[in-house]
Amino acid sequence: MASLTDVRIMGTSGNREGKGVWMDGKMLKITNVDILNVGVGVEAKKGGTLTHS
Repeated sequence: MASLTDVRIMGTSGNREGKGVWMDGKMLKITNVDILNVGVGVEAKKGGTLTHS
């Protein structure tokens, strides 16, 4: 099981609107992200996978 702490995946639009996905404690926060433009999954270093359905 992979453990994510204080991970931030920020947008690359060049502004500082706080667009991105990040972990705050045990809560996953998504701000101003179009889920259709997000990749199928993010592979964690320990072999886990984060996906959306």
